[in-house]
Amino acid sequence: MKSLLLYTDGACSGNPGRGGWAAVAFNSEGIKIAEYTGGFRKTTNNRMEILAVAEGLRLLRGQFPDVKDVTVCSDSAYVVNTVNHGWSRNSNNDLWNKLDEAVALFDEVNLVKVKGHGTDRKNCIADRLAVLASQQCSTAADTVYENENGDVFYQQVNETISAKKPVPVNIQLFNHNCPEKRFIKVTLSNGSTVSITGLYEGYEQYDCTREEAAVTVDIADRFCDWLNGGNL
Repeated sequence: MKSLLLYTDGACSGNPGRGGWAAVAFNSEGIKIAEYTGGFRKTTNNRMEILAVAEGLRLLRGQFPDVKDVTVCSDSAYVVNTVNHGWSRNSNNDLWNKLDEAVALFDEVNLVKVKGHGTDRKNCIADRLAVLASQQCSTAADTVYENENGDVFYQQVNETISAKKPVPVNIQLFNHNCPEKRFIKVTLSNGSTVSITGLYEGYEQYDCTREEAAVTVDIADRFCDWLNGGNL
């Protein structure tokens, strides 16, 4: 097997938001022979489109070491035109570097723009897998938005700050790799910090007023669900 077809796609719910990527490989007879996916709890659509190609090629090389030529079909004009026509790489340079490294693994890689969300069955497969990956992601951190240890699991700047009712603007997770010591700190728009510690059957909030605790209940509930094996 010297040549393969690789369909890739990225998805994101919010931009930034939960995201996923997918790469699906087909042989010369159009039979699906491999699929690769991944998801992140906070990323962007463009980053998922680039990563789908980069990771798809990298994983394809590992699984099929004899393949020399790959045709990559993507519905992202951003990715295809940047590679084929030299569009400026003003951002996402970490992933463009990954893509360059992945392309270099093969004798030849050709990128082709395909129509998204249309009648192309192979593109629809990649699209569906990317969306599924974005929905199922729980712990993977895109280091552009979160540090490599996953210490920050959610971060949001609220541009409209209410003077009457504080709102969460930043949430940090501590002791990520130590289940019995994990806790979070929620910074509110009034400058206060609410600390939340998970217990066996709930949570404890402290260093805050009753009103400040009330506006962080949803965060505390999600934190406890996650401690018990659920998704953030």
